[in-house]
Amino acid sequence: MGHGGRKSLSAKRHLELARENTAAFVELRKALPPVLNWAGTALFYAAVHYADALLASKNEPQAGNHDERWRQLEKHVDDVFLQHYLALKDLSQAWRYHGRAHDGAALEAARSGHFLPIVTVVAAQVTPPPAAPAKGRPTTKPAAPSS
Repeated sequence: MGHGGRKSLSAKRHLELARENTAAFVELRKALPPVLNWAGTALFYAAVHYADALLASKNEPQAGNHDERWRQLEKHVDDVFLQHYLALKDLSQAWRYHGRAHDGAALEAARSGHFLPIVTVVAAQVTPPPAAPAKGRPTTKPAAPSS
């Protein structure tokens, strides 16, 4: 069970949510006009779900808040990961709560400089279970015809 008796999500589900938030980031960035503050927030929450996927793979209960998640992360990742995560959190809060203006270049710097390193670490440590085969498709290669 997670925080407050809630059921913890699986690493696989957190990866799905991370991808959904990443897609929201892309769409908000492409909007006319771009919605950059919320794009930055979506980017941070994608990182949250990547971090949660890593924690779920380590059998940590789901964190109920950012401080609890931070304490869990400190047990499982290095300082570089923590620095990237904290940078995204701080940027998200500055953009969302404090109305700090930024442009697409700042958002791209956050994506490439902080978000992608988090994704790389999680990808190396969390292997999602194989996807179920599509209905009607064989799960193994058919045998080669005999001559």
